[in-house]
Amino acid sequence: MNEKKNIELKSEKVRSIIGTVPSILLRIGISIITGIIILFLTLMYVIPYPQNETMGVNIYHIDGEYYAKGKIMVEDAKSLCVGQCVDILIISLDKDYSIKGYIYKIKEFEGIALVEIKIKPIPTDVVHLNTLPMGKATIHISNMPILKRLLNYK
Repeated sequence: MNEKKNIELKSEKVRSIIGTVPSILLRIGISIITGIIILFLTLMYVIPYPQNETMGVNIYHIDGEYYAKGKIMVEDAKSLCVGQCVDILIISLDKDYSIKGYIYKIKEFEGIALVEIKIKPIPTDVVHLNTLPMGKATIHISNMPILKRLLNYK
C-alpha cells in the first residue's frame, strides 16, 4: 500500500499549450511593455521635480523693514533652514505682486513651526502692503528627481 502511483493530472491539451513557444505577437508585446517601464523609470531618475513648501503669510513692517510670518507643520519645516530664498505672492484686485525674501527665523512649538521671512527691498509699485498685508509664500526646497528622492529616502 505504500506504493506511490504516478498520476498525471495534466491532460494532453494542457501539455500541448504549455509546451508551445509563445507567438511573436506576445513576445513583442511583453518587450514593448518592459521597454516602456524601463523608459518611465529612467525618466523618473533623470528629470528634476521641484519640491516646494507653500504657506499663507501675514506681512508687517518694523522700522522701515518688511517681514512676513507664516505657520507650517513641524514635519514640513524640517527641510527648511535660515537663509533659504522665499517667493511671496500678494494677490490684490488690480494686480498680483511677486516679492522675494529669505527665511529669517524658525521657531517650533506644539507641532507648528512659525517661520519669519525678511523681505528684500520692496518694489515701489507695491502699494498694497499697507492695505492688503496677506500673501502666499513658496519656499523652494529641492529640485531632485522623484526616483532619486525615493532611493535616498531615510
